[in-house]
Amino acid sequence: MTALPLEGIRIADFGQIIAVPYTAQMLAWLGAEVILIENEQRLTTRIWPPFAEAEPGVNRSGGFNTVNSSKMSCTLNLRDPEGVALAKQIIAVSDVVVENYSSGTMERMGLGYVDVRCLRPDIVYLSLGAFGRTGPMKDLVGFHSVINLFSGLASVTGHKGSHPRIMGGLFPDAFSGCYCVLALLEALYHRVNTGEGQHIEVAMTEALATLLPEAVMEYTLDGTEPERVGSRHQGKAPHDVFRCQ
Repeated sequence: MTALPLEGIRIADFGQIIAVPYTAQMLAWLGAEVILIENEQRLTTRIWPPFAEAEPGVNRSGGFNTVNSSKMSCTLNLRDPEGVALAKQIIAVSDVVVENYSSGTMERMGLGYVDVRCLRPDIVYLSLGAFGRTGPMKDLVGFHSVINLFSGLASVTGHKGSHPRIMGGLFPDAFSGCYCVLALLEALYHRVNTGEGQHIEVAMTEALATLLPEAVMEYTLDGTEPERVGSRHQGKAPHDVFRCQ
């Protein structure tokens, strides 16, 4: 059987909720060995319905298993020095660390990029946050509804004359996860050629803002805020939903 592209690569997955767990799952689909590291409280998504056979349980959540299949896992008390030491042992034999804790959490546990680089100098380390890890909003947290709003996507979503609308489901998480995978593949390719690891920072708001090139350009050039036009297009036709025979 043909080898998958990431066979031989190990990922230490500290992901929460959807975006980073989905990132790690896609890497597993590409052949990487992914080790999900949970704290003693377990991931919140383990209690998300629906459950298999409508019976709740930590391993029965459809929400959890949707983005955490194809992984191994372990539970560590990351508030305890022994638990942190065990996490470091896993990281020391891993190629990639992915995390989306709130800013500063990994550093306070002694698992930030600077700490991890001492364990493995060529580590590829990805941090994802609602607003990134630098800048005046780095300490703010946010879920999909907040990302929809702050990215500007909600401002162009909706019918003419209506209020802004956020896109349903967890679209910002999955979309940001795809950007994370692209960045990690580039970083691993860079490491193959140079031997260098790196710290990748992804802001979910910036990822989602890439869906708005025309709106951003128009506002930047002349200060015009694009109006909401439903299924139509601000400048192209025909572009709408039409009844067909």
